[in-house]
Amino acid sequence: MDALLHSTNFWVIFSTIVFLYVAWRFARVPLLNLLDNRSDRIRAELDEAERLRVEAQQLLTRYERQHEEAMQEAKQIVSDARKQALDMQNAAEAALKADIARKHKQFEERLGRMEQAAIEDVRDRLVEISMAATEDLLKKTLSSKQSAAAGLNDDMITGLEKNLKKKSA
Repeated sequence: MDALLHSTNFWVIFSTIVFLYVAWRFARVPLLNLLDNRSDRIRAELDEAERLRVEAQQLLTRYERQHEEAMQEAKQIVSDARKQALDMQNAAEAALKADIARKHKQFEERLGRMEQAAIEDVRDRLVEISMAATEDLLKKTLSSKQSAAAGLNDDMITGLEKNLKKKSA
């Protein structure tokens, strides 16, 4: 036994057993409490992480839905804008066609008036020329002896001239 008391192995084993007993006796409860607290804190962090993950998933779903709604609204706006542009184009084309038809009608009316005026000018000029030729012819054919008849003829020519002008007007 004396050899046992002088052996280092014995004292290392003995001191380890005493240390373990003292540690078990006095440090067990605080050590278990420390481990329990740590596991509770880890569990709380995991629960918080799960709650945040669920909340993030809900936010992501909501934002995806809002994005989809915004895309649908944008498509609707583009569709409405295209329809409105097409309506405006059709209205502009109709207005242009109406304006062209109106201008064409005005041109035809103006052309008709110009044609009528030209015809009247030609008639008036023709009457003037005819009258002048008739007057010259009558003056040449009448002799100086027939001067009394010539005065009558002058009256008839002016009357004829007035009648022709009235009919042409």
